[in-house]
Amino acid sequence: MINGSWTRGAFFSGYGRTWTNSRGVTQLLRARNQRRRISSLHSELEALSWAMECMLEISTCQSFGTYYKELISMIKDSRAWPNFSTELEEFMKLKTRYTEFSIVFIPRSENVSSDSLTKIMRSFYRDLYYIGCFVPV
Repeated sequence: MINGSWTRGAFFSGYGRTWTNSRGVTQLLRARNQRRRISSLHSELEALSWAMECMLEISTCQSFGTYYKELISMIKDSRAWPNFSTELEEFMKLKTRYTEFSIVFIPRSENVSSDSLTKIMRSFYRDLYYIGCFVPV
């Protein structure tokens, strides 16, 4: 499950992802921040691309989940989003490295860990990167 956190006044965008196995047990948490992107949708796409790059280390067969419906729409019909053409071109190159790829809608209530990670990372005023099995305090 992935998430990107963005607010107009923040200096950073936060990214978080939670990887669970087929039984729903959390295996890994990753979070990071970067200078704030242009919009919340840019942050969501950046979070997905980052998660995809990281997951290639584990498997080329993955299903990603997000509660950001616009992200799912953009991926399914990229031609309808010309303002994101550069970002989507890079995303499509990354997607070709997967033997199986899917992105599904996950209600926000089921994506609490990733959502919490992104908000924590967005609040810091320096570059951070976190890998672990517990949410940093």
